[in-house]
Parts: sequence; structure tokens; C-alpha cells
Amino acid sequence: MRLSSLRWALFAAGEPVTPVCLRYNWRHYNPSGCGKNHVLPVALLRTLLQFKNSVEITILDTYVPSGAEISDPRLYASNVRRVMASHLQVAVTEHSYDDAFLAYESKAHVGSDFEVARLKSLYNCSYEELKELLKAFELHDKDHSGAISCDEFREAVGTAGLCCSQSTTGEASLEQIFAFFDQDNSGEIEYREFIQVAALLSGRCTSQSRAKLAFLIYDTEKQGKVRRGILQQAVNSSVASLGDDLGHELLEGEDDELDFAQFCTLVAERPEALEAALEPLRLRLNLPTLGSAAPSEIKKDK
Repeated sequence: MRLSSLRWALFAAGEPVTPVCLRYNWRHYNPSGCGKNHVLPVALLRTLLQFKNSVEITILDTYVPSGAEISDPRLYASNVRRVMASHLQVAVTEHSYDDAFLAYESKAHVGSDFEVARLKSLYNCSYEELKELLKAFELHDKDHSGAISCDEFREAVGTAGLCCSQSTTGEASLEQIFAFFDQDNSGEIEYREFIQVAALLSGRCTSQSRAKLAFLIYDTEKQGKVRRGILQQAVNSSVASLGDDLGHELLEGEDDELDFAQFCTLVAERPEALEAALEPLRLRLNLPTLGSAAPSEIKKDK
């Protein structure tokens, strides 16, 4: 059990507060509304079926803020939380009400492995965008397990070519794309990882990460090489959809196949080849574009 963040705005007045701690002493069923227990019909039924329900209420001494705490409501809220956590003998967490609300929105109650505030800062996205991502995630999480399996991912992406209509996405190619998204190697894509996918496809990750994903998409036969012809077809299809003709002979070169280093050099010069691979994947996964400011750099690449 951990004590979440307190709303610092409530401490902005700088007045003394009297903390009140509630402890639910339960044995078989936690009536505090944690996890799946937050569903009202389930909570009422299980509470009624429990032999005894009790709550211990402790009114702590009035906390008088210092000058520094009056000037900094966040510090004030943090210090009051520390006193409450010490009394309850629990740890603290930076999870906030936004984290709780997002978990309640979810059919599978996702969200315990990340903090909404950190994601909003890292990817410059809003809580509403995270809710939209949750809808897309649950659209693909058919069994509401809280994670997208490889089969569910395959169904979402399909076998039609991601990079161009003339190609097909083979089983080996889909598996390596799935593995790229499965950062913790659990065999599933959790909601946290799904957010990272959306961030990458929205340009919120390093150029190296985006190039690596595009390379995996173009490498339809999992050979560690990308055929220049497939690149040309993808760019032609992309610019044709815009009513443009700039893709013609855009990717001329001596080598018929490119390794990853050569591919990175090429997409640095011709970013349209990068977007021609990533945008179709974003659309198939029904992902919104995150944020509006400059992309944040992510230190760790897979």
C-alpha cells in the first residue's frame, strides 16, 4: 500500500491543516476501492458479503506550515503527506489523482507501472490524449487482459504491406516489429509500452528509434536488409496520396539493398521515406498524434 500525491493547490492558501488518516482493516476484501474493486456493483456486493467491515479514523495534530512551505505549496503538500505516511506506516508514490482516474477509465485497470505526470512531461502530451490512447489500446486488447498479445497485434496491423500496397508484411516481419514494441520482453505490449509506440510514431522519440522502426517495417523478409525498390514504392505511394509527383526516382543509388547504417544515412537526407513507413502503422493502430511542442529525446533506445 502506498500513499499517493496530495493536490498541492489545496495548500496554496498557506493555512494550517489537520490531516485525517483512514485505515481499512480488512481480511478478504479491500473496501477502499483499489484496482478492480472500484466497480460500484462489485464493491457493494462484496462489502455486503464480508462478515465485518471496519475503518480506523485518526485525526492527527494540526500541521502549521513554515515560511518555506507557505511560499511553496508543493513542498507543503509533500511534507504533510510524509507525516500521514509515517503514521500509516506506508510508503509514498508519485501517482496522482490523474493516475487513479485513468485506471478507473480502463476495463483492465492499467496504470500502476507508470506515472501520468512523468509521461505528460516526457512526451508533452495531455491527460485527454492519454485517455484517447487508452481507447485505442482497449480496441486492440480484445480479451481485456491489460496487454496486447502478438495475435491481437497481428490482427490490428494485418498482413497487407505497411510500407506500400505492392508488398506484404510477413510473419517474421510482424514478430520483429512486435518485439521492438515489447520493451520488457514480456511477450505482450502493455499500456505503458503502447504510449511509447504512440510517442515514437508522433515524433516524440529519438531519430535513431524512429529510423530503427522504419527499417524493421521495410525489412519485410527479416533479412537485415532493405530493398531500394520497396523504399521507392513506399515514397511513391505516399506522395501520390498528396497529389504530388516528387517521389519519382527519389531514391536512386548503386546498392539494391541497404543495411541499417546506409538506411539511416538515406532517411536523414530523405525524411519522406521515414514517414512513408511510420504513418501507415500509426493509422492502423488508431493512434492520435501526441503533443504539439518539440519532441523530447529519450536516452534509452532499444
